[in-house]
Amino acid sequence: MIERSDAVVPEPSFVTVQVHAVKGFSLGRKHPGASSAPFFEIATRTIHSYVLDGLSHTHATGTLRWVRGGLSPTHLQLAKAMLSIRDHDKVTLTALGKACGLSPSHFAREFKQSTGLPPHRWALKNKILQAQQMLLHTSLTLPAIAFACGFVDQSHLGRWFKRLTGTSPKAWRRMRADASASLAPGAAEP
Repeated sequence: MIERSDAVVPEPSFVTVQVHAVKGFSLGRKHPGASSAPFFEIATRTIHSYVLDGLSHTHATGTLRWVRGGLSPTHLQLAKAMLSIRDHDKVTLTALGKACGLSPSHFAREFKQSTGLPPHRWALKNKILQAQQMLLHTSLTLPAIAFACGFVDQSHLGRWFKRLTGTSPKAWRRMRADASASLAPGAAEP
């Protein structure tokens, strides 16, 4: 593994992404093709993670890195898309490994080497990031945000949010609102 601190930020560019349905594709449903909703959710998440990964080539620790081994970029994108669906708990290591042509344990090792996090922890961190964006940019209630991000209920969101950020969602939202209010034009100087 080679780590660098003198990262070069690439120029912004435009990317055209085409999404094609695969006949009979399913995530372990008993009736393949019964609903196209999971396909479109995965396609949307794939595009989302492709764009975000294009902007940031960092490890979970925040350092730029090149790694020998790990999942191929295509398999990593697919795994992240599968883990980004609302009910990621229903996506098993077996399904993830099968999608990448690996055994479940080998997939888990390679995913962790590629991202710095085990698959389940990566999915939870992704959900918390989504919740943070919703807390910042919407006025939705905490139960609505918890549901939208795929948590069982508000307390489930609260437990994981506090575990990963060190504060509760409500306190985090309040701190960000106070910070943005103090930065707003015309705010009183301290």
